[in-house]
This record gives sequence, structure tokens and C-alpha cells, in this order.
Amino acid sequence: MCPQRGLKRLRHPELPTTTQRFITPQGSGVVVLKEGMGSMGWEGSPGNLSQVSRKIAAYLGLNFPPERETDLLRGLRRAAADLQFPDLQKFLHHLLTQPLQPREIHTLATHLTIGETYFMRDPGTMLVLREIILPRLLQEREAQQRRTLRIWSAGCASGEEPYSIAILVKKLVPDIPAWDIFILGTDVNPAALEKAQRGQYTRWSFRQTPPWVIQHYFRESEGGLMEILPEIRRMVTFRLLNLVTDTYPDVRSGTAGLDIILCRNVLMYFTEEARRKILHRFYHCLIEGGWLIVSPGEAHLLWETPFQARRYPEAILYQKPAEREATGLLAVNSRASGEITPSVPPAGIKSPSGASSGKPSGTPVLPRSPGRNGKTSPASPLRNRRHPTIEDAYQKALRHYQRGEYREVIGLLENALNAGDAPRGEAFCEGKVFHLLARTHANMGDLPSAQAWCQKAIQAESLNGEHYYLLGLIHQEREDFPAAMGALRRALFLQPDLIMARVALARIHLHQGRHAAAEREIRQAMHRLEDIPADQEVPASDGLTAGELKCFLEALSAPVNHTR
Repeated sequence: MCPQRGLKRLRHPELPTTTQRFITPQGSGVVVLKEGMGSMGWEGSPGNLSQVSRKIAAYLGLNFPPERETDLLRGLRRAAADLQFPDLQKFLHHLLTQPLQPREIHTLATHLTIGETYFMRDPGTMLVLREIILPRLLQEREAQQRRTLRIWSAGCASGEEPYSIAILVKKLVPDIPAWDIFILGTDVNPAALEKAQRGQYTRWSFRQTPPWVIQHYFRESEGGLMEILPEIRRMVTFRLLNLVTDTYPDVRSGTAGLDIILCRNVLMYFTEEARRKILHRFYHCLIEGGWLIVSPGEAHLLWETPFQARRYPEAILYQKPAEREATGLLAVNSRASGEITPSVPPAGIKSPSGASSGKPSGTPVLPRSPGRNGKTSPASPLRNRRHPTIEDAYQKALRHYQRGEYREVIGLLENALNAGDAPRGEAFCEGKVFHLLARTHANMGDLPSAQAWCQKAIQAESLNGEHYYLLGLIHQEREDFPAAMGALRRALFLQPDLIMARVALARIHLHQGRHAAAEREIRQAMHRLEDIPADQEVPASDGLTAGELKCFLEALSAPVNHTR
């Protein structure tokens, strides 16, 4: 060790390029390892760091090119300390040899993501939202007698962005209780979300914020912090969500049928592959005509996507076109990025109502395979080849569903169901096929079809509470609250431990001002969660762990406690 603490000195006449970025020359052939390298173990460390970077990209989508290796090391060192590893070298070895557990992923997210934000960030975008986009949406919904508004702030950090949106909506909608307004804030950093749920901020979060925001929507609290008013806090739902590994859109998590998605200063930190997949999913999260808002510095990331740029003097926003407009765009884009491709309904598919879509039913369904001379001939199963079953189609459709490829899901399942002579498979159950079709249609915003398929699932499996739970969510989306509550209660009658049905009931009670009933459902849900380990997934929750759901319920109960 050299006299300077924490630094190792090496003498080497010629260091390779991959090594030079980890050292600082000191003259006379002496080099000093840069901060964070002293405890890593020198041999092989550049390669190890590159492997760790790739693993982090797989779990979190974050991109750490060579010029950001100092940031990566700093974050890894802090994560190692939080997770109680004795040194960075042992933590790196663990990362390279073991699958990451939820707690480790959350800790890495806490120290590797950048949560820099403030209220009313990017005034031009906020002006377009306040003066053009939101007023038009509200007027259209009022004319349609459908008072709903659904907005998602993806990568919301400590909550300044979704609260800013809630303030704009509150300013434009004087009768908030008469509307079904859902504003979702998600992030992969649990520490940031805890701060967001508290709703308390230092003056730094208001460094470019108009004075009227602070005057009308905040109050001073202990320690000189500014606390957002409860009426604004109640408008926002926060949830832990990983944009790379979690499933969305999904009606159960509130990420389907959205009017607006804001994802600003987030995509720039992801790998190119992760960005393509996220944008593909965002596209399907939005209704036709829905809006995606990114930061000005991320605009080039949408050049080869089906989103249409809408230019205003103050900002550029991106809109999902109507389906008839999107077909050509998707076809062009599929050659560029390979992510979003056009699809047409399979031949002869019948919807639950009996209507046929696509080509006439007489069109051949089997693919044509090359003959001996290279020409195509009708395909026939090989002698020893197992005939695909509906269970096979279901498993394949499930993989498409997890990637957000909903048209492929519908095509596979409806085509398999229409092939009346197809074998079912040993584990086949029609109910789960109908359930998946219902969820797929719901995520695409086609609620009537979703409801029809859900009813078919119930007919196939009348004692499965999860079918009634999904039906309740669909009724809730259609603002038929009595029917939603009836379906959710039926779900709980069949499966008393179906915690998510209680959560859905609590949200309906809160929406309709029945705070005592909401508190009762929240309390019972919390009681059921005590029997589930914190890192175990809650059934029917779309990947939400028991610990994450507890945090959500605590935030949900805040307005209940406030009314006491």
C-alpha cells in the first residue's frame, strides 16, 4: 500500500487499453487505481465488470458503457455495503455466479438509477399538456359521457412528475369526484417510491416551479419540508414496476387502456434492446390516439417507431395513430427495428358473439410446406411427429402475452379453438384459454370482447375465483361499479384468500367515498398478507410481491386515515 490510504500503486511499462481506464498515471511508471478498484482484486477486474454490466442490463435494462464505469463502480460499492457484503470483490463474485433475488435487484436499482427530477419539469411540455392535450381529452370524454382519464408516469422516481400531472388535472377539473381519474406512478427504485408516497419535498424539488404550484397545492411540514396536499396525493397511485422484466400492459396493474404515458429522461439510460421492447409495450398500453411523452433529448429514440410526432411551438409529443393509419407504419417499422409487426386476424376466427373476422372460413388454415421440387404443397404431419394440442397453443400464446404481442395471442388461441378436431392435451382446460383471451382483449382496450371471453371462462370453470376477479376489473373499467362489486364478492366467496379482489374492492369503496368499508377491506388484505413471505409473489397480482403489496396498501390507506 502506498502512503495515500485506499490506493494501490503498480509499476508496469505498458498497460493494455482495457486496463488504462481503471488507473491514473503518477509518473515514473507508477499508476494509481481509480476510486473503487482497490477492493476489487486487480486481476481480471475489467472483464468481471463488463460481465456484471451485462447482467445488470438483463435485470434492469440499464446501460453502462465504458465512459460510465465510474458511476457503475460507485453504485456497486454502495449496493455491496447495503447488502452487507464484506467487500466489492465478493459482491461481484456473487453477482456473476448467482441469480439475483428481488431484494438484490431493488438494492441495485436504488444505487444505480438516477432520480433527478423536480415539479413541473420541462415547462414547454407542461404548457402543451395544460393548454391543449388535457383540455381536449376532457372535452371528448365529457361529450361521450365517459368521465375517465388514465395516465402513467413510468420511471417516476420520487413522484414529482405524477404529482405535477395530478395538479394540472385538478386545475382543469373542478368536480374531481365525478370523474374516474387514475394516475399511476411507477419506478424500479423502492426507496424513491417510499419518498413519493410520503409526499414531502425539500425546496430543491421546486427549483424551476411556478409559485402558484407551491402556494395552492403544498403546505409546510416538519423540518422545513413542503408536503403535497392530501387531495392531490389521493389522486396518484404508486407501484414498484420494472420496465424490463415486468409484464405490461395489464389491466390488473393499471397499465392498459391508457390515455397518456410520460417516460421522460428514462429511456436514455437503457440498452438499445431494452428501449425497443419498452417502446413496443408502451405502444400497446395506449388507446388509439393516446400520447407518449419523452424528453427532448430522447426524441431520436422514436424515429423508427409507429408513433406519429405532433409538433407544437413549445414541445414535440408522440401519438399512437388509429389502427387503420398504423398498418403501413408498422410494416415500415418492422424492417427497421424488428419489434412491432403488422398482423391480420387468422382465417375464420369467431368471436364469442359468433361474428367472424379475417378471411372467409374456407381459407386454408394449415401452412404450406415445400415439396420435393421446392414447390409448395399442403402441409401434412410427419408420421412420428406429435400433433400440436390446444395446450401447446396456450403455452405459446402465453409467451406472446408476456412480450405484449396481443394479436399473436388472439390468433393462436382462437385458431386453435376453432379447429374442433384438435387434441386438447393432458393438462388442457378451456377456462384458462378463455381467461387469457379475456385479459388480452382487456389489455388492448376491447372491454366488450374481454367481458364476453371472461363469461365463457366462468361457464367453463364456475368455481374459479380468479375468473370473477378479472370480470370485476373489467366491470370497473367500464364504470359499472355495482356489477364490479358483485363479481369481486363472488370471487372472495369462492376464494377467500384472493387478496387482490379485496384490494380492488377497497379501491372502489374509496372512489365512491365509503372510507370505512375501504378500511375494512384493506385491513383484511393486510391480515392475509401476514401469511405470505415478503419476497413471494401474490396470486393474481401480475408479479407483485407481498412486501410490495403491503407498501401499496399502506399508501392506499393514507386517505382513509386522513378522513378520520
